[in-house]
Amino acid sequence: MTERILFVFEGEKTEKTITDSLLKKFIENDKRVVLSSFKTDIYSLYKLMSEDEDLDVFAVLKEKNPDLVDFDRDSFSQLFLFFDYDGHAPAASDEKIDKLLSFF
Repeated sequence: MTERILFVFEGEKTEKTITDSLLKKFIENDKRVVLSSFKTDIYSLYKLMSEDEDLDVFAVLKEKNPDLVDFDRDSFSQLFLFFDYDGHAPAASDEKIDKLLSFF
């Protein structure tokens, strides 16, 4: 089985541009990397995950992103979440950031 790495970003447009630039510089032509977006902020993901301890993060991501339909959780050896700090978001707080870092 090919080892794959899933990169999950908050949004689709700006993050894709940044990611494409980074991958071109550091991981050129690496077909193991799969890009995806959550399409909302990290606080929404945290809320979903913390409400159900049996919920699998990949299942949540797959539900929001049809590009992942051909994959299952065992398709990836690593999963990286890339979200920016949205201090203006209603759910944002320094305490919540600490919880997010511990949770994920």
